[in-house]
Amino acid sequence: MPFVYLHLAIFGAWIAINLGLDWASSFRPELRDPGDGGFSGSDILSTFVLISQNRLSASSERRADLDLQISLLTEHEITRLLQIMGAVAERMGIEFPANHEMKELEQHVEPSRVLDMLERESKSTAP
Repeated sequence: MPFVYLHLAIFGAWIAINLGLDWASSFRPELRDPGDGGFSGSDILSTFVLISQNRLSASSERRADLDLQISLLTEHEITRLLQIMGAVAERMGIEFPANHEMKELEQHVEPSRVLDMLERESKSTAP
């Protein structure tokens, strides 16, 4: 925001000089703009656009982190449900054919390992 305030001050001074106010034009009459003007409000507008983009990016990043946490929690719950169903089936004497995929799904996934792996991958792909 200091950048915006600085631009607003410069833009205000530029307007005052170009309006021909006595106090402003007495300082530097050569700064009076004949009409085409080198400074415009587009600088301030572009600054606000960049600020908005930064906020949207931060919001998107927080949303992605939340999605990851929810996915990891869901993974944990599904793994626990598979373990419970396996124990119930075993207790009831229900035999399932040996399935490598089921054994893999029943293994607990450590969220910190997943996060560490994602962080390493993001660092290795960063320019």
